[in-house]
Amino acid sequence: METTIHRMLRVKAKEEVELKLTIGNGQLGTTSVHLGADLICDETKSRITLSLGKGKNLRRKQLRCSTLVQDINASTNKTSVAYRFNGSYMPYEEKLTKTVAEEGEIVWYTATFNFY
Repeated sequence: METTIHRMLRVKAKEEVELKLTIGNGQLGTTSVHLGADLICDETKSRITLSLGKGKNLRRKQLRCSTLVQDINASTNKTSVAYRFNGSYMPYEEKLTKTVAEEGEIVWYTATFNFY
């Protein structure tokens, strides 16, 4: 299962672009988000919503999301991170998953989005 993705995302010039990131399966995680060189989020939450700005201001920029997920849920060894964008031409939602071998293991998820 992939834990790294690189995607191109076409955004609408006049619309606000929003990222919703969700750590699933009752697990714990920390996420850092960079827009270009700027750190715009560094949170330990299972759900993060970020307003990124108007699409016209995001074109030719890169968004990088790095999430460390620790398996703390004793009922499952599944981990996941879901990414959902509003403000793109096509609805975009993608979920990455990985099952760890043992309780307490950590999975590193990375996602890069290039806006155009």
